[in-house]
Amino acid sequence: MNQRQRSLLTEIERDALDDTKSLSSVLLKCVALGECNGSTQLSELAAKELNGYDGTSGVTHIPAYRTVPAHIYVNGWQGPHRVYRQRVGPSQIPEFARESINEEIVLTNSVAEIENFAESARQAGGSVPFGIPGGVELARLIDYASGNQLQRIESLYWSVSEAALRGVLNQVRTTVANLVGQLQASLPDSPAVPTAAEGSHGVHVTVNGRGSNVSVSAAQSSGNARSTVNEQSADEGQFWTRTRLTGAFVVGLCTIVGTAAAVIPLFK
Repeated sequence: MNQRQRSLLTEIERDALDDTKSLSSVLLKCVALGECNGSTQLSELAAKELNGYDGTSGVTHIPAYRTVPAHIYVNGWQGPHRVYRQRVGPSQIPEFARESINEEIVLTNSVAEIENFAESARQAGGSVPFGIPGGVELARLIDYASGNQLQRIESLYWSVSEAALRGVLNQVRTTVANLVGQLQASLPDSPAVPTAAEGSHGVHVTVNGRGSNVSVSAAQSSGNARSTVNEQSADEGQFWTRTRLTGAFVVGLCTIVGTAAAVIPLFK
């Protein structure tokens, strides 16, 4: 029994360091190991990454590495002319919504979903769109504020790069690898699975930073560099001509934008 569980720990460490292995399968093994040795914190950590941080399971803290850069774009029409992937600056978002709608998003999705998003971004040429909460109503406000009756925004969305998505996955792998290293170090020379106390200590050191030098940052593409979306910015001043909004629209949208929602891609 002890030898089998020790082998599982070694297998987790090996797979965590192999980016060709599915991260979801690595986390499932972490759950299995945590349940075998009674370490609920170990299994809960892996379960959060597997299930996502959508707030339905009492999640109160989302790791910093799940906040990633995201530019804002619109698709629509300017009279008879099609507008596609035109960059929108934060200052062009209605003022009351800027705190919630900016150039960063928090990925609350499961690891499996993020893996799928990264693959979709690769196939699409480097990025994937994510819907903005209240985007339809915000688009109508922007159209109204422009004063141009020929302007019509069809979609308002974030664009997240493949590098940023894979950076999140790499940070999860790094966290798992450091955690497993702590558990391996706590094992005695004789074959035995780490106790629940040892497993919990490893979680505290690796994830919560107690006595650890593990650096948790925003998504990275390689090394320690922060991932960014390498997009060419369009002229932000040409698409809208007025910025003042009517009070009636503002009151109607405050509740929508202020409500937290899981990040959902516009299309796959």
